Amino acid sequence: MTIKKSTYQSLRNRIITSSLSPGQRLYEKELMQAYQIGRTPLREIFLQLQEEGLIEIIPQVGTQVATIEIMEIRDVIEVRRWLEQLVGQLAADKITPGQIVQLKTIIREVEALDRQNKATIDTLNHFDTQFHTILYQATQNKTLQEMLPKLLIKITRFWYYVGFQLTEFLHHFDDLKEVIVALENRDAARVQKALNVHLDHFVEKVKAQIL
Repeated sequence: MTIKKSTYQSLRNRIITSSLSPGQRLYEKELMQAYQIGRTPLREIFLQLQEEGLIEIIPQVGTQVATIEIMEIRDVIEVRRWLEQLVGQLAADKITPGQIVQLKTIIREVEALDRQNKATIDTLNHFDTQFHTILYQATQNKTLQEMLPKLLIKITRFWYYVGFQLTEFLHHFDDLKEVIVALENRDAARVQKALNVHLDHFVEKVKAQIL
């Protein structure tokens, strides 16, 4: 892995997990020294992170980690809800047996970590991202595959920012079991309902945290 790629992945992960706090200034010289990377590749990384909505480059001010706004999360949830209804329709028709096996494997690995008391927010986030990536790929729709991961990043940042507990994230995977069953039965309406319920549970947890 190149220095540029490893630096990008590290900064991206630190922003998503709130290791770098929303609104925190990012100083080029400090990062260049910390990651032993040149100014040009670092600025290219900044542009990539800006495209993902993870940082803000403000003229004559500097670069900072993008802030998190409650109203923005509401907007993201509204858009994701409707897009995932399309995901449910397309994936139920187009998902392959191999992709269903992959989804089941993710659930088994999460359950194994839980039994062994080895689950962490970071590992669960990794598996959650994998699950949704496979689900989106199953649609065979490139536009959805480009749009939805960006929304997922915003919601994942919010998970870390608010400080959801491990048990809450584990319950998150219970909903995904119903998604798999519905996909196996090629039942688009059932997949759509399962995805909707899944998002509803997230909204309920958000309300419990901020009210």
